[in-house]
Amino acid sequence: MEKEQKRVQDSIARADEKARLLAEQVQKEKEAAELAAAEKAKKEAKEAERNALQTRLHQLGNVYFQFNSSYLTTEDKELLDKLVNIMEEKSNLNIKVTAHTDSRGTEKYNQWLSERRAQRTIDYVVSKGISKNRILYEAFGETQLVNECADGVYCTEEKHSKNRRSEFLIIEF
Repeated sequence: MEKEQKRVQDSIARADEKARLLAEQVQKEKEAAELAAAEKAKKEAKEAERNALQTRLHQLGNVYFQFNSSYLTTEDKELLDKLVNIMEEKSNLNIKVTAHTDSRGTEKYNQWLSERRAQRTIDYVVSKGISKNRILYEAFGETQLVNECADGVYCTEEKHSKNRRSEFLIIEF
């Protein structure tokens, strides 16, 4: 009888230990699931904030340049002042300026002109107190036209003007 009681007590002890281990495992899985859910929510919130910020940048519009020019107009400077305000508000925002030309002129000249446009855009933003380390640029010349106005295609001045632009993209946020 004593052996039987010992066997029953050992069996109960093993069952209690298994129940305790199972409860620990369930608790760890619950904590892991909660952590994963929190991380997912954080990532989704960050992505939503990034999308909202990119929308704000798109709503600013682009800097549009005059034919054969890299100079900023008063209107361009006002747009860039708004960009500076956003960058001051979001101190962790880093952007890329992409600069473009229309298709008129040689490919080599247009590449050079788009680089000047990018540099003038950046120089203005930096002159307003934004660190140059927060802005990258890429000059595309005439390689990324937004319409059909390629070499040899007749287009109005209005259509050509849509291609002479600097655009803003979020790099890091």
